[in-house]
Amino acid sequence: MRLLDILVVEDNAIDAKVLINVLLRCGVSLGEPDHATSLRAAQAALRIGDYDLVMLDMTLPDSDGLDTLESIKLAVPETPIIVVTANEDREFGIRAIRAGAQDFLVKGRLYQDLLERVVRYAVERHAHERDLNQARLEAQERNTELSRHREHLAELVAERTRELERSYQQLEQFAFVASHDLKEPLRKIQTFGGLLEKEYGDQLNEEARQFLHFMVDAADRMTRLIQDLLALSRLDTGDPFVTVSLDRVFDDVLADLELPLEDACARIQRVSLPEVFGDPLQLHQLFLNLVSNAVKYRDRERPLVITVEAEVNRDGCLVTVSDNGIGFDQADSTSIFEPFKRLHSRKEYPGTGIGLAICKRIVDLHGGDIEAEGETGKGALFRMSFPNKPKN
Repeated sequence: MRLLDILVVEDNAIDAKVLINVLLRCGVSLGEPDHATSLRAAQAALRIGDYDLVMLDMTLPDSDGLDTLESIKLAVPETPIIVVTANEDREFGIRAIRAGAQDFLVKGRLYQDLLERVVRYAVERHAHERDLNQARLEAQERNTELSRHREHLAELVAERTRELERSYQQLEQFAFVASHDLKEPLRKIQTFGGLLEKEYGDQLNEEARQFLHFMVDAADRMTRLIQDLLALSRLDTGDPFVTVSLDRVFDDVLADLELPLEDACARIQRVSLPEVFGDPLQLHQLFLNLVSNAVKYRDRERPLVITVEAEVNRDGCLVTVSDNGIGFDQADSTSIFEPFKRLHSRKEYPGTGIGLAICKRIVDLHGGDIEAEGETGKGALFRMSFPNKPKN
C-alpha cells in the first residue's frame, strides 16, 4: 500500500512536533510528514511535492486567518486541507469549511483516535471526489463522442434518404417510360395479331394458326407482367395513411370478384374486421390478390370456402385469410412471396408470379408482417399483422 504524503504547515515548532507525533501514531499508513513554517515555504513545498493532505495552521508569520486557507487552496485546489487551530470558536470552523477546508481540529484536542478518523475521512473523501470527477469527465467524453457518432449517423441517414428518394424518382420515371415504350409495341402485336387471325385465319394452316395464337398469347402475358411490375414499383408512392375499415375494404373486394366467386360456388366465412391505419387502395389490392388466389387455386372436387378472421391485441391486430384449396408444401411458405415465384406451370395456372410479392410489399409498407401456412391438398392460410396507429 502506498504511504500517504502529508504536509504540516505550522510555525510553532512544539505544536508541529506534537501534531507530527500524533499523526505517526494514529494508525494511518503515511511517510514522514514534511514541515513548513510559513505560507511562502508551504507554497514552495506544494509546487514541487504531490501531497495527499495538508494540515494547516492558519496563523503564520506571513499570513493570517482565512487568507492563509485561501492561498493554500489556490495553490492546490484538489488537495484536501485540514485546518488545525487554537481558535475554539465553532463559527470560525464553519467559515473555514465553507472556504474549502475538509475539516478543522482544535490544537488542545488532538486525540489520536480523533485525528485518525479525521485524516482517514479527508483522504477517502478526496479519493471519492477524485474518482467521481474522473467518472464525470469520462462520461462527458463518452457523451461527446456519442453525440459525434449520432451526428455522423444522422448525416449518413439523411444522405441515404436523399439517395433513396433519387432512386425512387428514377425508378418511377423508368417505370413510366418502360410502361409506355413496352406497352406500345405489345399493343401493336395484339392488335395486328388479332386482325391477322380475324381476316386471314381461314387462309392459314393449322400450324400457322397455332404460331399466331402463341404470339398473341405471349403478348397478352407480357402486358399483364408489365402491369404487375408497375403495380409493384409504384407501391412506395402511395397516399398518406388514414384510418381504414377492413370490413369496407373486404366488401369492395367481394363486389369486384362477384362473378369469379359465383362461378367457383364460393362460400365466405368472415367475422367483423377491425380498422387499421393504412392506404385504402393498397389494402384493397392486398385482399383482392389473396381472394383471387383462393379462387384460382381452388380444389375443383369440393366447394370453395374462404375464411377471414381477425384478432385485436394491444399492439394492433392480426388478420388471417384461409381457404380449402389445393394448398402448397410448407417448405415453400417463404419463397412464394418472391417475385416471379411459381409453384405450378403456366399452363396449369396462368399468371405472372407477382401477386404474393405485392401482398408482402404492401404489408411491409404498413409496418406489419405476413406469413403463410399450407398443406398440399388441404388449403392455404395467410396471416397478417398490422400495428396500431402511431401516436402523434
